[in-house]
Amino acid sequence: MFRHVAKCSTAAEIWNILEMHFQYESKARALHFRNLLQSTRKESISIFDYVLKMKEYGDSLTASGRYIGDEELLLYILDGLGPKYDAVVATLTSRSSSTNLQEAQYYLHKHEMRLERQHVPAAFVATVQNSVGSSNVSGCNFRLGVPVE
Repeated sequence: MFRHVAKCSTAAEIWNILEMHFQYESKARALHFRNLLQSTRKESISIFDYVLKMKEYGDSLTASGRYIGDEELLLYILDGLGPKYDAVVATLTSRSSSTNLQEAQYYLHKHEMRLERQHVPAAFVATVQNSVGSSNVSGCNFRLGVPVE
C-alpha cells in the first residue's frame, strides 16, 4: 500500500489514491459475486444448501456496496435450477403477485421432496428385475419386490 502513496506530497493526494484503490477493489469484488450469482447451478446439492449459498453470495455483493434485493436474488436462484424444477419456476414467475424468497424456498423444498419420493434407485430396480422366485427378507416373503402373504 505504501508504494501507492510514497510519492504523494499532501494528505489529500494520499486520500484520493487510497479511495481510488479501494473503489477498484470493491468493484472487482462486486463483479466477482455478481458473476457467481449468475453462474452457480444447483446441481446435486439440496435446495436448502443451494439457496443458502446464493444468499451468501447476495450478502457478499451487498457488503461490497452493490445492494441486491430479495426479488433479484430469487431470479438468480430460479435461473440456476435444472430442468427438474421447470414447473415450479414457471409457476413462481408467472404469478401476478410477487413471491417472497421464503415462500419460494418452501415451494422449491416441497418440490425437491416430491422428486426424491418419485426417484427409485437404479440398483433397487435392477435387483427387483433380476429376482427369480421369492426370498425372505426380515421375515417377509417378497416376489419381485412385492410383499407376498
